[in-house]
Amino acid sequence: MNKPALRIIEGGLPPLWKAEKEFVSAYITDTRLMGAMTMYVCWDIPGRSEEMMLHQFFYFDAEEYGFDTYKSIAGNDTESVARTEQELMGGLGGSRSHISSREACSLLAEYADFNKEHGIELPGDTKEYIFMLENAFSDPLSAEEKNALLNKTCTPVKSEYHLINYFLMRCLGKDHKGAAYLCEGFDPSSVFPDVPMCTMCRNASDPADPPHVSRDDPAKDSSSQSVFICQSLVEYDKKYSILVSRTEVHNMKVTDCRLQSSMQISAAEAAMLLSRSEFITVYEIMASVKDMEKYTYDLAAGTIVTIHDNGKLMMSFNENNDHVNKRIFRLSEDVFGLYYITDFGQFIVSSHSLKNIRKMEDVISSGPLAALLLPVAKYEFKEPVLYEFIQSDYDNFEEFMEDLEPEE
Repeated sequence: MNKPALRIIEGGLPPLWKAEKEFVSAYITDTRLMGAMTMYVCWDIPGRSEEMMLHQFFYFDAEEYGFDTYKSIAGNDTESVARTEQELMGGLGGSRSHISSREACSLLAEYADFNKEHGIELPGDTKEYIFMLENAFSDPLSAEEKNALLNKTCTPVKSEYHLINYFLMRCLGKDHKGAAYLCEGFDPSSVFPDVPMCTMCRNASDPADPPHVSRDDPAKDSSSQSVFICQSLVEYDKKYSILVSRTEVHNMKVTDCRLQSSMQISAAEAAMLLSRSEFITVYEIMASVKDMEKYTYDLAAGTIVTIHDNGKLMMSFNENNDHVNKRIFRLSEDVFGLYYITDFGQFIVSSHSLKNIRKMEDVISSGPLAALLLPVAKYEFKEPVLYEFIQSDYDNFEEFMEDLEPEE
């Protein structure tokens, strides 16, 4: 008699990616015009343990990498969610715009298509978000809904300087969809056709109106026709160039932009254009460096942390991207300040802004760190030196300063 064939029946709950999901909430950072965004989506998993959630994070790059990063957290570990959120959003600035599940699925599909068009592999475990791509295909947004979603991803433009800086940034990053959002009446891909994709490190915009027309505050009269001459410092493959363009603005839209000239410059010349003052305060740590970890937790939670040979750097970013809304734009001005803990036992605070470093000092003096730190020196430099110290073989900033100063 033949034995019956054995058949294995799976028991228990299905894997998370197969489980039913109910949409809870989602948001997108309004940083599309900076070239990158982070999207967060939260799903409830019915039938699982109490408060079983799936938290998903998506990082989108509009210039080169498309759907670049995916991270997920199953459960309700709020600390892990906050840490992942800071990791992917900490350097973006901007605000969060609430979006629907359909909008979230549409955004994901848009950048998944970007990856497909550019031959870029989708990140992470695709099984966890494939259902969102299927939802976007089965229930697509209308043209009007897509436009409303695009508005949610873009911060409001506050002035003509704001408009021009974002527009040039998008054009130079070859993000023509982002540039098209800011212009009217012409194709933005025609602006810099022979310039490779590059980073705009600095831009200065000066009104080119006749002398009798006052343009002291271009933001005051957004309905008039304005012409600006823009000098942009761009970097590509560690090479620098100055691009001079003529940009026309009407009704807070760029209506024309033409490259007038370009000139390659040396790294030293670029450094001079990008150079800014740096304020540094040095503290001696009156406890072990390990003991400092728990007292700097709150500072680290709001920063991007990197480990170096002689210490740990914590980079704090501004809460918004208002540095774009200036006549002279510098890409580096999104950084609020730096904290550096050396293995030697020094705590160094740095900022390009006197106002910012005073705020950083106030946070230290009014918190638990005050009992562990002794201020020993303050410096003002005409150009940045902290990174030079971090990359040096020194572990004591004062010794570094002694050798940095020229002999008489």
